[in-house]
Amino acid sequence: MSTGGGRAQLLGTAPGTFNGMTWSTTGFLIISGNIGLYRMPEGGGSATPFTVANRPAGELYQDGPVVVDDEGIVLYSSWPSSAVNAAKIAIASMKTGEVTVLDIVGSQPLGIIDGVLVYVNANGALMAVPIDVKKRRVTGTPVQLATDVSVNNGSGLASASLSAAGTIFYQSGIRQSQLVEVGAGVAPSVVLGESQEYLFPRLSPDGNRLAVTIGSGDHRDIWLYDLRSRTPARLTSEGTTNERAEWSPDGKRVLYRTDRDVRTAIWWRPADMSAGATPLLTGPRMDVFEAVLSPDQLNIVYQVDTLGADIYYRALSGDTTSHAIANNGKAIETMPRLSPDGHWIAFVTDESGHEEVVVQPFPGPGGRVQISSEGGTEPVWARDGQRLFYRGSGNIMAATVHANGPLLDVVRRDSLFADTFLFAANPHANYDVLPDGKRFLFLKDVNAGELIVGVNWTSALRAKVAEGRRK
Repeated sequence: MSTGGGRAQLLGTAPGTFNGMTWSTTGFLIISGNIGLYRMPEGGGSATPFTVANRPAGELYQDGPVVVDDEGIVLYSSWPSSAVNAAKIAIASMKTGEVTVLDIVGSQPLGIIDGVLVYVNANGALMAVPIDVKKRRVTGTPVQLATDVSVNNGSGLASASLSAAGTIFYQSGIRQSQLVEVGAGVAPSVVLGESQEYLFPRLSPDGNRLAVTIGSGDHRDIWLYDLRSRTPARLTSEGTTNERAEWSPDGKRVLYRTDRDVRTAIWWRPADMSAGATPLLTGPRMDVFEAVLSPDQLNIVYQVDTLGADIYYRALSGDTTSHAIANNGKAIETMPRLSPDGHWIAFVTDESGHEEVVVQPFPGPGGRVQISSEGGTEPVWARDGQRLFYRGSGNIMAATVHANGPLLDVVRRDSLFADTFLFAANPHANYDVLPDGKRFLFLKDVNAGELIVGVNWTSALRAKVAEGRRK
C-alpha cells in the first residue's frame, strides 16, 4: 500500500510459511517460504523459485532475505538445524544464484553500508562486520552496535530494518507480561506477578497446574507451576527453544515443541519429572511445530511445515501411518484443537484469504463448518464441549455449538470482552480457559519495548568497526 495511505493491493500468494521479504529497486520482491526463497514481480503475479546454484549441504531454511542491489546479491540467514542460534549469514548472487555461507552467526541480515555488513543475532544484538562482497568473505571482527533488539525466537526474524541510505529502525526490548485471570464483567487478577517473557499458558486437566514457556536471552524453556502454592519447576533445559506445551489428557505428561535435534520435533516428559524427556513425534525430513493428544490418548494431531503449514494425525502405537486432516497446498492451516469428546477438530485456516476458525469431524470424513465470522484465531474448547472460544474482531468470542449429525451447527456467537491481551508471535493458543468455562488465563503486556530510529549514524558505525579492527 502507499505510504500516503489508501487501500492495500494484493500482489499474490507467498509460497510456503512466510519468513521475511525484501524489495529490490529493479522491480521485484524476494520472499522467504522458510524452506526456500521465491521471486515475485512488484506489480503482482506468481511467485517463482529463486534459483540457488549450490545450496549448502544440510541447509534446512532460507530466511530473512535482504536484497543489496548495488552488489547484485541477496543476503539471507542459512539454517543448518532448527536452532535459531545455529543460523549463519549467507550471500546469494542475483545473477548466478551461487551461494556462500559466511562464518558469521546471525538470524537476520539487515544490509551493507559502506562495506560493512549489519545484522542481528539470536541474542538480540545489532552487529556489524567489514565485508568484501566480491571475495565473499568478512575482513574483520564483528562488533556490537546495540543490544536488546526484539527477535522472534522461533523464526529468528528481528523487528529491525536498515534503509539503503543508512537509517536504522528497530524495536527494542522483550515482550514481558504478567499472567492474569479474567472473565466477563470481572476485573483481571494477577496469577503470576513477576514480569517475564511468558508464552502459551496451558492448564492441566484438573486445573491445578500450569505449563508455560518462559524466555530468557536466546532460550525458551517450559516451567510447571502448582497454582495453589505458586511453586515453579523447570521442565526443559535441552536445546534453545522449548514451547507450545500441551498436557496429556490424564495429566501425567507434558508434550512440547523443541529444537534440541536437527529438525524441530515433539517430545514429552512426565509432569512429576520422574524421568527425562523422550521423543514423541520426530523425523529426519519433517518439522513439527505443535501437537495435541486425542482424549483417549490413542492418536496425536500435529502441524507440520511443508510448502505451507498442514495438519495431520496418526496413532501413537500400532499402525502409525500419517493421515491428512487439512493439507491445502495454497493455505496455511494451524492451531489444531480436539473437542473434549474427541469427535471434532477445530483449527485455523486462511483458505478464504484471511484467518478463520473452522471445525470438522475427527478423524473424518465429514464437512467443514466455519465457526468464526469476519476473522478468528486461537480456538480453545470449553471443558463441556458446548462452546468454542476464539479471538476475533478485537474481542474474546464464544461460539455455542451443537452436533447435528455429521455437522456442527453454530447456535450463536457471543462477544465476551475486549481482547487487550498479548498475542503470540508463533501459531498456537496464547491463553487457556479454566474448568468452569467462565474464567480465562491471559498474558497482559507490561513491556512492549520502544521503537528506535537511528539517523546519520554511519560515522559512528565506521568508528565502531575501526575500534574492532584495533582490538
